[in-house]
Amino acid sequence: MAYRYRDNDPRQAVENYASWIDALHSEGLSVLSVVFQFNQLPGSQLSKIAQMQREIETVVDMVTRRMDKVLYPNRSSDLISFFKITPDYPVPKKKKKPIREVTINDGLHMNADVPHSPSITNLLVELLKEYQRLYVTPWSAIRSIYPNGVETYSKSVELNTI
Repeated sequence: MAYRYRDNDPRQAVENYASWIDALHSEGLSVLSVVFQFNQLPGSQLSKIAQMQREIETVVDMVTRRMDKVLYPNRSSDLISFFKITPDYPVPKKKKKPIREVTINDGLHMNADVPHSPSITNLLVELLKEYQRLYVTPWSAIRSIYPNGVETYSKSVELNTI
């Protein structure tokens, strides 16, 4: 199940996020940040976000099932028990993005942070890349999936970027 959190103050949101990442790392967990970009979706901003969340939940469920089959063929496990989905809009950066990146869904894309045991990081990334053909198809809402690692955040550095 996705963890949904709303925070109107960007500084507080960054501080809360950094604290969450630090807490997970102190528990011995790694966090994989996965960027999901989507094809043009119909509807309002809220309906687009809701559809994007459903698509991400489906992908994470499929990846978890495949991991279970690889690691635990005779039983089920709880490798990924929760994840956090956050909408993300393009912001001015030094490197220019193609116009398509900022015009599809007004540039809206989603980040999914998936806490997990460090021992399965490589498998998780491999499955996301290897089975991308199942998640990114001509008829799917998802246009691309980019898995990235998340390191421990320094709150002071992150807060200064806002």
